Amino acid sequence: MTTKNRYIAIIVLITLILLGFLGWWLASGSHSGATGTGGSSSFQKTLQNFFPFGNPAGTSTAQAQGQGSSGASTGQTINESGSNAPGILPRLRELSSEPVAGAGIFSLPISASLRSTSTSTASSSDFVIYVEKGTGHVYREYTDSPTQELLSATTIPKIDTAYVGANRAVAYQYFKSDNETLETFLGHVADPVIATTSSSNTTPASGKVSGIFLPQDIYRFDIGPAGDRIFYLTQGVDSDTGYVANIDGSKSTQVFSTPLRELDLSWPTTDTVLLNTSPDSSVDGYLFALDVATKNVSQVLGGIPGLTAIANPDLSDYIYSASTFNGFVTHVYKPSTNFDATTSITTLPEKCAWSTVNVNIAYCAVPTSIPQAGYPESWYLGDVSFSDNIWKLDLKAGTSTEILNFSQQSGGQSADMIDLSVSQGDRYLIFTNKKDNILWGYRLTATANGFI
Repeated sequence: MTTKNRYIAIIVLITLILLGFLGWWLASGSHSGATGTGGSSSFQKTLQNFFPFGNPAGTSTAQAQGQGSSGASTGQTINESGSNAPGILPRLRELSSEPVAGAGIFSLPISASLRSTSTSTASSSDFVIYVEKGTGHVYREYTDSPTQELLSATTIPKIDTAYVGANRAVAYQYFKSDNETLETFLGHVADPVIATTSSSNTTPASGKVSGIFLPQDIYRFDIGPAGDRIFYLTQGVDSDTGYVANIDGSKSTQVFSTPLRELDLSWPTTDTVLLNTSPDSSVDGYLFALDVATKNVSQVLGGIPGLTAIANPDLSDYIYSASTFNGFVTHVYKPSTNFDATTSITTLPEKCAWSTVNVNIAYCAVPTSIPQAGYPESWYLGDVSFSDNIWKLDLKAGTSTEILNFSQQSGGQSADMIDLSVSQGDRYLIFTNKKDNILWGYRLTATANGFI
């Protein structure tokens, strides 16, 4: 080898060593720079943009500097205008990190909410109470705070369904070890020692759930709108029987008996329980109104295939769905005038919740598309799943308006929404995603700082 070639080889070798060291230095990010984000100097970021090995494969420069796929920097949220808003809760957010069995939203005057701090400027404080499906633990979360309070660490595993009422009344339904016997436990969450769950740790609460077991094999259950009574259905050999009792389970009274089986129920107003025959697209359905005070039963709707329905708090409007060939249609019915018409949206009534300020308005989760199938049973059984957005339906005006495009505001996620509920004053809406049972919250009205 000539002297010239030897010098060239040495220079190439030294260059390769330097490039290798530079690549390791950029990739390690273990040093601290004078400026920049995440401990990188401006010089390092310039080199990272120039040399592709400065970032992990398939990761953009923004992500390498501490941003997630949604574009939000660590510790920040993105508001609807797209600007960073540190410390401000997003308008749409997950309220639970684990699947829930049931939830409720409630309001208290600020002076009675027992809160040490609040960022709310409203005269009342909205909060959500929910029950974890896997553990039975009970949590409370205020709608203007990300902090979760552990109200009860009493463990009741593998809950099928939970019901949450005012004043921390809860009811759990779960199958015993034989996987056949359905137990219903009716209880109350005692006042806990203050405990919080954060991203870093959990402090157990001393609050416990105490209560009683109701009769076995209660297949339908609900807490009254005032939170002071319960209604449940049991299945006998020849008939199904309905009972009403106080919220603590006392003074249980039979108010209904029928040869019909597998009824669905809802409790829209103080003394009226609605009973719906089990909906199936191949069977005509019927809806009955039971007055729990007089024990009188009257038919509201009937002879409608796949019928499922809900009523507003004064029973002046009903939203119901009727099965069609490989689909369904949504109707509004006014019993006072016998008015019946299709609505401008197509959804199942179970996906709607009534406004708390206007009995003519409902908030509904509306599927973006509806696959051909027999409804509602295909959806009940999980053979069909929807991707929903939230619409505001005004039955008096005959109009509907989309108020939440879930996919756009959640970063491309999809939700099959169930168990919608609206706070007092129509300030906040909660729902559960049927796909994974995660609880979500959506702010309907502006905060002091406007929508976020």
